[in-house]
Amino acid sequence: TAGRTAKGGTTSWEIRIPEGVREVIGRRLDRLSERCNEVLTIAAVIGRQFRFDVLKMLVEGTTEGQLLDALDEALSARIVEELPDEVGFYQFTHASMQETLTEELSHTRAVRTHARIAEALEAHYGESVEEHAAELVEHFAEAETVLGTEKLITYSVAAGHAAIAAHAYEAALPHFERAAALTDSTAREMGRAIILEGLGRALGGTSARAEMQQAVDALTQAFEIYVELDETEAAVRTALATEISHVHGPVGMADMLGDAIKLVAPGTASMARILAQYVQWSSFERGENLIAEANQAIEISESIGDPELRLDVLAGISVLSNLHPNYQLAESIVSKATPLIRSVGPSRSLTRVCDTILYQFMANGALETADEVVQLQLDTAQRVGTNFERAVAYQFKAHLAEIRGLLDEAIKQYKIGIEIAPHEPRVLIGKAILEMNLGDAGPINEYLIGFNRGAGIQEMRTGPGPYLLAYGSLWGRFLGMDIPLPTGFPARYHDIAGDATREPGIRAASLLNLALAAATGELDDDAVGLYSRLLETPLGLTWDAFLPRELVLGMLASRIGEHTAAEAHFEEFLRQCQITQRRPWSADGQAVYAELLLERDGPGDHDKATNLQDEAIAMSTELGMQPLLERVLSQRKILKA
Repeated sequence: TAGRTAKGGTTSWEIRIPEGVREVIGRRLDRLSERCNEVLTIAAVIGRQFRFDVLKMLVEGTTEGQLLDALDEALSARIVEELPDEVGFYQFTHASMQETLTEELSHTRAVRTHARIAEALEAHYGESVEEHAAELVEHFAEAETVLGTEKLITYSVAAGHAAIAAHAYEAALPHFERAAALTDSTAREMGRAIILEGLGRALGGTSARAEMQQAVDALTQAFEIYVELDETEAAVRTALATEISHVHGPVGMADMLGDAIKLVAPGTASMARILAQYVQWSSFERGENLIAEANQAIEISESIGDPELRLDVLAGISVLSNLHPNYQLAESIVSKATPLIRSVGPSRSLTRVCDTILYQFMANGALETADEVVQLQLDTAQRVGTNFERAVAYQFKAHLAEIRGLLDEAIKQYKIGIEIAPHEPRVLIGKAILEMNLGDAGPINEYLIGFNRGAGIQEMRTGPGPYLLAYGSLWGRFLGMDIPLPTGFPARYHDIAGDATREPGIRAASLLNLALAAATGELDDDAVGLYSRLLETPLGLTWDAFLPRELVLGMLASRIGEHTAAEAHFEEFLRQCQITQRRPWSADGQAVYAELLLERDGPGDHDKATNLQDEAIAMSTELGMQPLLERVLSQRKILKA
């Protein structure tokens, strides 16, 4: 069964009723009087739930008493039931009852009945009719050939706006899609702009990362029409649409926000918000680091003093600290935003600034505080967030569980995130890499198959997926697993590592994967040059959470014979793991460090390698990290030999 029910109004049902069930229902209806069946047929077209007052307006040649008698007959036969919400409010006892009745109508009669219901509901609701737009739009849609499209468009837009106000983006989207399809796509008028704005916001709230461009395109068209019509307030509102997820990939937001800056007065709240968003999208689209504009937005917000404005600005500029990287800016944002998230109401900015706060707390090993923040992020995303933001919150819950070594719990949280956003790479690949470390290469291989069939080139422009995927496949191959490399590796990753239009975080992630490939013998490249470049290239707060830079530096230093430098990197990596409490990474580091010591075979190296292997064996056994355990045990055999 699928459908939507509005209280007292309409339901759009698509039910496949087995023939046997249909025959049973038919026999029950045959026992009712002709008048009762006529009343029930009209009620069924209204919806699964219906009101007496509306039904009375539609049933012709029947007194109020006769109508009540017919409903009493249906009540006695348990075809319908009274609902306790209000007097005169009824519901079919089962959706199949309603469907059976409506299927007996000819198409012409059904359309005309929907038309009568639409007009009756308009009269019934009077001045409050737009509050019931979602209810009316179903009937106007069914009766389009009779009633035309004007009111259908009006109620579709009203229903879409009501759904967006309730953060019900999946419900809003079909309303705006219908309205857009029914209006002239070339029209440069207010009505068309309103529809496009709503469509863009609904798409932003529901779309996967790779499909976010459609939302940006709709908003850009709305913005341009508003500007042409001198509707400045509407244009600025459109440019600041918060439903567009803060992700790589979409193009056009930076240009729109740059134009919006010219529409607002300096020093205003609107200017602060636009500057913050401009900083963010200029980073995503062009790799720019607009620190001056970020500071200007902060100064304006602090001079105004409104906590919600300050949080909006911090959420917008946080991308600079995450992806450029700027650890000092990150600390400043976290120190300012942490008290704000506990005092302001739920907002999309709150969910987004929590990303930076969580990365900072994870880097400091403050996991209990991070637990509190991620729960606040999730609670807020459930109330006002988009699918992407809800999925990200679950990804953080999974990441925190993974850090602690609670790997079954981590997989559970990843699965919830995937149910919400089935195509979000951060969640999909995070789960796949975790399962790979537990010995199951199936999920990461499955993702790589789709990536290598053509999706990969697009994903290179749409976020962290290709870089996490490359790391996962390289690490899996290092552990002896049969995993292919992602398409475009290494050539495309070389290109991105040297592309100044990409933000430094993405370039650094590409460089790290090239370094890991060289360290593990997958890449016959300038290992010394890669080591020098990675040594001078910090990843940034976001990538530090996903890619073990010091571990890779140690492996690459060992590869080029710089054993002393490699030892220093491994010691630093294990020190960081102790601070951040990252148990799986600790096991990785102990195992690889032991291999360096065995290769160097200096004074004391044998005993230290044995101790490291003991720790790695104990940890990987406890956590179920079978591929790592097998590699360490294999090295142990070599050691004993």
